[in-house]
Amino acid sequence: MIDLALSSSPASLDEQIKHHGLQYSDGNVLCWPEDDLDHPRNWSHWRKAFDSAVIISLDFVTFPPAVQMRPKTDETRRLPPGLDGLNLGLAKYSPFLHILLCKLISSYTLTYIAKPRRYLFGQGIGSVFFLPISEAFGRKRLYVISMFLYVGFSVVVGEAPNIAAVTVGRFFCGLLSSIPTIIVAGSVEDMYGPEARVWMIFAWGAAANIGLAIGLIYSTYITEGLGWRWVFRITAIGTSIQALLTIFIKESRPSQILKKRLVRLNKASEEQFTIDNPDHIPSWQEFITDALSRPTRLFFTEPIVFLVTIMASVAFGQIYLLTEALPAIYMQAPLSFNLEHASLAFLPIAIGLGLDVLPRFYDHYLLKRIKARSDVIKPEHKIHAFALGAPLLAIGLWWFAWTIPPSVPAPWPVSFLPLILVGFATNEFDCTLGGYLTDSYTVFSASAYASLAFLRAIVSGVLPLFTNQMYVTLGANKATTILAVLATLFCVAPVLFLKYGERLREKSAFARYSREAEKRWGVWGSREGRVLLVGRQ
Repeated sequence: MIDLALSSSPASLDEQIKHHGLQYSDGNVLCWPEDDLDHPRNWSHWRKAFDSAVIISLDFVTFPPAVQMRPKTDETRRLPPGLDGLNLGLAKYSPFLHILLCKLISSYTLTYIAKPRRYLFGQGIGSVFFLPISEAFGRKRLYVISMFLYVGFSVVVGEAPNIAAVTVGRFFCGLLSSIPTIIVAGSVEDMYGPEARVWMIFAWGAAANIGLAIGLIYSTYITEGLGWRWVFRITAIGTSIQALLTIFIKESRPSQILKKRLVRLNKASEEQFTIDNPDHIPSWQEFITDALSRPTRLFFTEPIVFLVTIMASVAFGQIYLLTEALPAIYMQAPLSFNLEHASLAFLPIAIGLGLDVLPRFYDHYLLKRIKARSDVIKPEHKIHAFALGAPLLAIGLWWFAWTIPPSVPAPWPVSFLPLILVGFATNEFDCTLGGYLTDSYTVFSASAYASLAFLRAIVSGVLPLFTNQMYVTLGANKATTILAVLATLFCVAPVLFLKYGERLREKSAFARYSREAEKRWGVWGSREGRVLLVGRQ
């Protein structure tokens, strides 16, 4: 550990620079020494394990309340006079119409209260604002503040006296939950190199997606047993523990750690040093005009960002669509599940999400082989498993579409099996494509991922709005077939990225700048923050 005390400041500038744990990289550029123990890449295994476990688990505990939770059974029966008979008839004829009616007339039940779109639209807005803030001002303070506020707003929702309070609470819960959702990838990139990052990105994506899948099961059983308010009360209890743990993590943004050294060095020398970082925001005006507009520019001008964002958003959004579709599908005859048993259809999806660990072994093997040959690891080397995930998503949806009622009254285990493939492929889309953006745009990865996180949240909030109408009008088989057709079109994407991805990156000004920064300053001088010596030749 480098001693930064200034009690015995060296006389010469070069000695002062060395004394404060910096070294020259290229001309006037100062950067981290590669063996510096303060750099997050050089933290101990225990420190990395603790910090990673805490921040990855944040997504697991904040995702369950994001799903659409059904009203308690006795709440759906409290209908206005004259409608109870209609409700009973619709429940027997079509669970989809039954749920639509409950939404129309049970304005104070959980079905209305827990609309996921409020939560997800909050996430979408947060993804635009908080990610560049974390790059410019550090990550730890955002983790700590967001989790404590999340606990508070969960309590607000759980104890809310009216719909207005619930609406406000749900929106701010979503807004605050966007912080771990979007900046965990940056924290992982801060601490881990390419090989280890494969595993950590998988763990993060799996935790978030499994939390989402399990969330519907958990919320359904809690709602039926204890009432909807306890979903949010239990969430507040669980996240309060997580909030306390975030106090003990360390700041992982290297430029923020470097900034503290810079302040000390400026005090000890007559020279003035400044941070030169693409994500450094010296003023709020520049933050508004540059950092917030950059995700939009990347989305509309970069083919890779555009395609990845569209595919990952639709693949992830279908999970929210299925929160509406699956319970109603399995409540139909001849399956006739009750609400709790229908929610168990998300178990095979959760199993598939966990099985996505298998391609990571191949990724690890491939990266080790490339490293042994002393070849350069390219972003395309990490998306081979996507070539498996894309067709499996299409196969899973085609299989599911034609093994469910009403057209195909097959036994329920037959339709559970393809949901394993859907879960596996969904996590593959989420992890692989997000990692592809990070590796392709390095210093601009925050902005690239912000566009993905924003559209993913919006799509996830919008898709459930017309799910019931689509399934009522077309029937479960044809409606799911539409999803399968869309997934089939996505099967072309892996071929395009593997064959033309490198060419697209070479033509991209953003990707080219990132690549040149890597070559000039190396990993320790580009993404991890560097210092420019002002006026020194």
